[in-house]
Amino acid sequence: MRYKACPEPVDDIEGLLAIAAAVPEEADAEASCCARLVESTDLDDEDEAADWLVFLRALGLAEETDGGSYRRSPTVPAADRLAGSFRERVYLADEVLDALEGVDGPVDAGGVLEHVRATLPERRWPPGTGTAGLDADEAARERLRRLLAWAVVLGLATRVDGGYVSSGTHIDQTG
Repeated sequence: MRYKACPEPVDDIEGLLAIAAAVPEEADAEASCCARLVESTDLDDEDEAADWLVFLRALGLAEETDGGSYRRSPTVPAADRLAGSFRERVYLADEVLDALEGVDGPVDAGGVLEHVRATLPERRWPPGTGTAGLDADEAARERLRRLLAWAVVLGLATRVDGGYVSSGTHIDQTG
């Protein structure tokens, strides 16, 4: 399953893990995980927190219980596992990373957008981002901006003058 949630990126892995640490260790049907994230982090509202919970689940940092609540995963995956989960479980991450691999020099956001558009069936384009108030093309560009920024945070890409390059990092995609 690929998850569409892709919140505004943090600066580094430590920021990602700090938000994950705000997820309760044990699910509580009475308490709101989203409210706890807002209270414990710099997140603005519960809608943003809900996106974060789904994103953390995609990365293996949170688990959804049968009751629909979330709890923190008992172990923090290694950096290569986080990167692999990002690529495998976040919608369009694989296509964005494919656009950076196997090319000489940096790829700008426009080049990434064209690659992703060319690889998706018409019915799956444009991708939704959950970003209200944007037209479809703006929403697609915003999603790609976030995916590229997350790829940098997770060590899968490097930002260079004029665009992005693949970091060449080997990632574990076994789950």
